[in-house]
Amino acid sequence: LFITPQISHGYWTTSQHAIKIGDNNVLYLVQYKFGLNSQSVDLPIGAVRTMATGSITSPYVNYGFVEDGETIYTGGTAAALVISDAEIKNNQYHLKAGQSGTFTLLTLLTLTPEELVDNPDLALQVTHLPFIRTTDTGNVYTDQLNISELSNYVTPEVDM
Repeated sequence: LFITPQISHGYWTTSQHAIKIGDNNVLYLVQYKFGLNSQSVDLPIGAVRTMATGSITSPYVNYGFVEDGETIYTGGTAAALVISDAEIKNNQYHLKAGQSGTFTLLTLLTLTPEELVDNPDLALQVTHLPFIRTTDTGNVYTDQLNISELSNYVTPEVDM
């Protein structure tokens, strides 16, 4: 008996980086690959800062910051988006069935001098990564990575 997976390319994070820029800025990068053998996939370009988890209906990648590996950090100002050379269709990245692509969540966090006084050690955690699967018969499914899968979508901490 041979069992072959339906997912030939799958989804996994390939690298995570945190780069301190000056005294009060950090550039966070979370790179991941995605693709399904027998279904096309649409993935978000936009990203929103929130630590909410579970059954989320947001069409965007959600992320947040964690201090010392566990405390949710709400300070600072952040802006983010997902970059890729994948085709854009209907304001989302589009991968045809059997195609894979590389995506990078690019996030810039800026802290004020007052926020730097506490010297936080901050990592970025992806909390929601939605995608839409379309079968060759046209059936459409909205899906997301689960908490276990997202546990690897975290950057190293940066000492501010």
